[in-house]
Amino acid sequence: MNEEKKVPAIRFKGFTDDWEQRKLGDFGYVAMCKRIFKDQTAESGDIPFYKIGTFGGEPDAYISRDLFKEYKHLYSYPEKGDILISASGSIGRTVEYTGEDAYYQDSNIVWLKHDKTIVNSFLKHLYEVIRWSGIEGSTIKRLYNDNILKTEVMIPAAPEQEEIGKCFNNLDNLITLHQRKLEKLKIVKKSMLEKMFPKNGEKVPEIRFAGFTDDWEQRKLGDFGYVAMCKRIFKDQTAESGDIPFYKIGTFGGEPDAYISRDLFKEYKHLYSYPEKGDILISASGSIGRTVEYTGEDAYYQDSNIVWLKHDKTIVNSFLKHLYEVIRWSGIEGSTIKRLYNDNILKTEVMIPAAPEQEEIGKCFNNLDNLITLHQRKLEKLKIVKKSMLEKMFPKNGEKVPEIRFAGFTDDWEQRKLGDIADGFDYGLNAAATEFDGKNNYLRITDIDDDTHFFKTDDLTSPNTDLSKADSYKLSEGDVLFARTGASVGKTYKYKTSDGKVYFAGFLIRAKIKPEYDASFVYQNTLTDKYCMFIRVTSMRSGQPGVNAQEYQRFEIMAPPLQEQKKLGAFFANLDRNITLHQRKLEKLQMIKKSMLEKMFA
Repeated sequence: MNEEKKVPAIRFKGFTDDWEQRKLGDFGYVAMCKRIFKDQTAESGDIPFYKIGTFGGEPDAYISRDLFKEYKHLYSYPEKGDILISASGSIGRTVEYTGEDAYYQDSNIVWLKHDKTIVNSFLKHLYEVIRWSGIEGSTIKRLYNDNILKTEVMIPAAPEQEEIGKCFNNLDNLITLHQRKLEKLKIVKKSMLEKMFPKNGEKVPEIRFAGFTDDWEQRKLGDFGYVAMCKRIFKDQTAESGDIPFYKIGTFGGEPDAYISRDLFKEYKHLYSYPEKGDILISASGSIGRTVEYTGEDAYYQDSNIVWLKHDKTIVNSFLKHLYEVIRWSGIEGSTIKRLYNDNILKTEVMIPAAPEQEEIGKCFNNLDNLITLHQRKLEKLKIVKKSMLEKMFPKNGEKVPEIRFAGFTDDWEQRKLGDIADGFDYGLNAAATEFDGKNNYLRITDIDDDTHFFKTDDLTSPNTDLSKADSYKLSEGDVLFARTGASVGKTYKYKTSDGKVYFAGFLIRAKIKPEYDASFVYQNTLTDKYCMFIRVTSMRSGQPGVNAQEYQRFEIMAPPLQEQKKLGAFFANLDRNITLHQRKLEKLQMIKKSMLEKMFA
């Protein structure tokens, strides 16, 4: 922020007013849920109760629905969109309340109840860089209401707040998208593990490496050693900041919210059980069976909730790591028990090959994990490149030329409505899908890939109707489809002749692009932030969200002369093909891993 001019170094075009310095207390007051006492909670139940240790993660306590309804009605409760803040532990962490049924620990999890002159999407990201009044440079790790209300911030007018919030929300959504893909990869890996370990009653896996022929041996984990854990740490031995992170079950595998002194760490590490580098730590409560490989860093772990198998080295850690992903713990399968006791671990029976084969299996899955991560990063980079190019190669609001354009093109772009560019808008065929007849493809909203917008071919169908009377629903070159209702409203698809004979279904709208416009260029306009905003605003209505043909016709795009359109359309089409190529490589790797896990693990 430029202190003299009261404006940021970078801002969106069209905004010139100074930002205003205000205190957060000018906008409202700090709110929190009514206190919940321990005897009002249970280890399972209807409504998750988030304490500071589980804030932003998995709950480990619940309250009854009746108590939730009573307290929500009588006392403070967040509105959808409010930004919840952690007021202790790792102070200032945020979670956007999205309207789900949940309850939050009073005083430790709070929110600013404001007058709506500050926009929540802006506030969410402001909290990430805010300097709280009275605690900067201090050892205090409690964010009191007074700290929040006295904190001074620079605030622009609401329209600029909305643009900033939208920009950073889009970045967050992109990050979340890749996080979800990562979760899918983990599912694939689990499936592969199932095939690389023997099934129940068998002595060899479905898939194994060449050169290994000996039967696997059935053993109990207790045959290899015992369950170890760190010595207990009491609350008065921890602090909210310090030298050594102390991981509790709520922060296991994440960010710590408690610390112990280095002196205590050295003493306990020397005198009591402590993991060796390579040991596989296991969560014994909450989401039981989650694992983290201990890589040698200085850290301490909560006793009884985070444990490891202290074994005799006849079982290889890299093998054990993947075995844990598909293991069936003794005594808890099909049970409601949410605690993994030492006895459950030690009595669990597993099939184990000789150490050399264990090492090969461990190395195989580690290499596969690394390869999947590499391809995931390549795909993410390509998508980021495309997003950046879309922003730079299409004019910004109020501009008549883009920031980057191909050599030889100098004419201003002109604003056109989609209704002027298309030669008619048609609703699709009102027919059910039936088994694919081998030549007549039926395209429904679900057949358009969410990521690539290509026609998916993994579940082909044909229209269940007399196609001799359905010629008007057959797609041809230059057709662009728009989803008109439901969660996928706004999703688009451009027909390619390589997709074959395709009829489009009733929840889609076809725009037949005029020959003086390039269909690929028009389609790429539907992948921009401007289009996403148009869909969000236009589809807002009570009940099912939707955009009809008349509304789509009002969407405005900036269009250059036809030759430049063609250049841009071809450029982004090639980029889309590269993205799809990497996506398919990643999917193949995922399928390979899934198959291997199914064949090599029980």
